[in-house]
Amino acid sequence: MISVVIPCYNAARYLAQALLSVFSQTRPADEVIVVDDHSTDGSVAIAEEHGAVVLRTATNSGHATARNLGIARARGPLIAWLDADDYWEPNHLEVVCGLLDRFPEAAVAFSRVRLVGARQGTFGKARCDRPSILFRDAFCYTVVPAMSAVTRKSALEQVGGYSEAIRYAPDFDLWLRMSRHFRFVSSDLVTANYRWHDSQISAAPHNQWLSVYRSRLAMIDRLRVDGEAELAGQLESLLAECWEKDLSASWDRRRLDDLRFYASLSPMLPHKTRTARRLCRLAGLPRPLVAAGSRLPSPIRRFLATFPTRRADGGDPNANPLI
Repeated sequence: MISVVIPCYNAARYLAQALLSVFSQTRPADEVIVVDDHSTDGSVAIAEEHGAVVLRTATNSGHATARNLGIARARGPLIAWLDADDYWEPNHLEVVCGLLDRFPEAAVAFSRVRLVGARQGTFGKARCDRPSILFRDAFCYTVVPAMSAVTRKSALEQVGGYSEAIRYAPDFDLWLRMSRHFRFVSSDLVTANYRWHDSQISAAPHNQWLSVYRSRLAMIDRLRVDGEAELAGQLESLLAECWEKDLSASWDRRRLDDLRFYASLSPMLPHKTRTARRLCRLAGLPRPLVAAGSRLPSPIRRFLATFPTRRADGGDPNANPLI
């Protein structure tokens, strides 16, 4: 039995397309639950018109609370997730739920997704055609596109579901906690569509990025409490690498606001390399000085010359739009 859970907040423009994509699946869902997070538009009416079960929060509480309500209400052992502004290809449940049928040792299955709207391309960095432990990957980036995920309800309940204290990027925190205990499996097929638009949370990412770093630090603290000090130390070093890469990428793209944001995280981080310290000092320079280029005094120009002119990891800056 498959339960589809769709958290929704003021998504009347897109919800009908999302629901039609669910009801057009080659492998039908057994129930479709829309959790309305106190919308002020016509979302509830659209959900009811299409025959979905509708749950409503008393106040606008965030995606984590809405998703947990969906988990509690779901009757099926498999929960397929879809955001109200995204939509599936007709074979989505057949492909992704089929992975969990084929591999009972896996708790999470997902596919690649297509970016539509303001961004184009595909997303799905983690590739594991066999059930795999993705703990370190999940520490570094969002391994699972939420709109293509299918999870076993029992595994979600075992980790306590979504953390309702996290308003931004609760999915990153969930996948990180689940990856510590369970195996993930994925398909390289594109079976879901991720709509990029101005009104979504991802369009203003600093709150999301801060939440990601807090989730990483919380995991390190949890490992120490559980007596896994060696692994916690390894993740502290990995955290420093992630932070330096984020600093460098912000500088390489000349996104000074992002550079200053990442520099502001410095007090949270236990390890700082020389390059990271230099980038933090650079972030503290007045914007006109950085923009002045060749008119800068020679000592500052020499300092700026110590930084690369392309991304440190050589990657596509749009490769992971979920973080």
